[in-house]
Amino acid sequence: MIEYNFLARRWSGRRVSVSAGGNGPPSSRAGAIRVPAEGSYPGTAGDRRRQARAVLWQESVRQRHCAEFQGGEHAFGFILNAMEAKRSEALGLRAWRGMAGEAAFARAWERACRPGVSSFYGRARMVEAFY
Repeated sequence: MIEYNFLARRWSGRRVSVSAGGNGPPSSRAGAIRVPAEGSYPGTAGDRRRQARAVLWQESVRQRHCAEFQGGEHAFGFILNAMEAKRSEALGLRAWRGMAGEAAFARAWERACRPGVSSFYGRARMVEAFY
C-alpha cells in the first residue's frame, strides 16, 4: 500500500491517501482514493497487479484534472463522469505516455468482464450502451 500512496501522490500532484478494499468500483474524493483490492480483479497475479495500478493511475489523474465529481447513481451523472474520465485520461496520457499500454490492458479486462446491460444494474445502467 505504501507503493500505491507514493504513485498516487506522484501521478496526482497532490497529497492523497489510497485505501484498498471491497469489490465496488473505484471512487475519488478530495484527498482520498479508494480502489478495489488486488484480489478482486480476474486473471493471474501479474494481471491483477497491472489492473490495480491502471485503476489507481486513472483515479489519480482524475484527481489532478477534474474539479468536481458527479454522483454516478443517475444517468446524467454517469454520462458526465464517463466524459470527464475520458478527458482526464487523455490529459494524463500526455504527461505519462508509458501508461497507454497499461490503460489499454485494464480497459480490455474491464470489457471482457463487464456484466450485461440488462443484468443486476437495471435500466438506469442501460445508458452504458450508448457510452
